[in-house]
Amino acid sequence: MAGTQDEGQPQPGRRPAIGHGDNLIRNLAYWARVRGDAKSVVVDAQALTWRELNDQANRFANGLIAQGFRPGDRVGMLMHNQLAIPVAMLGTLRAGGAIVLLNVRYTPDEIHHPVTDSALSVVVADEVLLPLLAGIGDYAGRVKVVTTTPVTGYASFAEVLADDPADPGVAVSGEDIAMICYTSGTTGLPKGAAMSHQAIYAAGAAKTYVVRQSFDDRMLLPMPMAYTAGSVFFLRDDIPSGQTTYFLSKPTTETMLDMIERERSGPSIRPFLRRCGR
Repeated sequence: MAGTQDEGQPQPGRRPAIGHGDNLIRNLAYWARVRGDAKSVVVDAQALTWRELNDQANRFANGLIAQGFRPGDRVGMLMHNQLAIPVAMLGTLRAGGAIVLLNVRYTPDEIHHPVTDSALSVVVADEVLLPLLAGIGDYAGRVKVVTTTPVTGYASFAEVLADDPADPGVAVSGEDIAMICYTSGTTGLPKGAAMSHQAIYAAGAAKTYVVRQSFDDRMLLPMPMAYTAGSVFFLRDDIPSGQTTYFLSKPTTETMLDMIERERSGPSIRPFLRRCGR
């Protein structure tokens, strides 16, 4: 699905409203251009506007490329909810790579398979989760580990972010793989399910039209982005529609209700209520 909205400024109240093009990076650039000062993602009390998210994704992409990252390479995400996740995810896509989700509840033995099976080039990890990567140099020697905070012996996320926020100019197609999600492995080794840019975008565009979702909506996503649902819902619902998505660093019933009360957001419920006339 390409060109579903014109290149101009979207009009308030116009529903549904979605981005432009069938790859997620083109959508990100669209919203950064037409709604640059609007919030894109909020984690607790920290927020990034669409322009800031686009610029930081470009900086992460440029930093990866400067270290030899090539289109088609994969980056593992081993993090709890924080602003570094959407930046790393979208920066990976901007560099022409694919996101690989690494479950924060893996054991050191369980993480071997997705790391090696997906042929990761980089893993972005929280310091507290580094024990899961013990011995990674022995079974996946080419993988570079980047930590979200400074840790001796590792490159930090801030160090990878390049100074240049310009678009690196890597060609990204709707048919390119955007994300690889691994199954639970109940019946054997976990299997990597690959999703393309256009598949995620098409799902988001369809949902946007069905529930009349638009850029002036706000969605609370009360789940870990380390899990398939959390990351897919963000890429599917936030990037095509241009809405604001709220995450919680520690998702609990109490923090979710507090966020709803404070921000008057809901778990993707506002478009449904509006359509029903409530």
